[in-house]
Amino acid sequence: MCNARKKIFEIHFNCIYTFSQMAMKNVVLVKNLAPETRERDLYDVFDRYGRVLRINHMKTYALITYEDHRDAGDAVRDMDGKRLEGNRIHTSLA
Repeated sequence: MCNARKKIFEIHFNCIYTFSQMAMKNVVLVKNLAPETRERDLYDVFDRYGRVLRINHMKTYALITYEDHRDAGDAVRDMDGKRLEGNRIHTSLA
């Protein structure tokens, strides 16, 4: 393999490895949100499990990123099947 191709492969591999390390199960997928659910509502409910770094809210689902993967696991276990804004939500690790 020539040096240029080897370098591209190394960069690509490192990016994938870094991405997989970042996605170390510290992201919670929340499905079946009520359309009126606000990002602030999600923060108020999910912040009690640990430090929330980011919330990506898209109408009926959200991705909640925790600082610690253990907090994400706690949130999934406790919140799956609970009601939020009238809807029964479903949670899983993303």
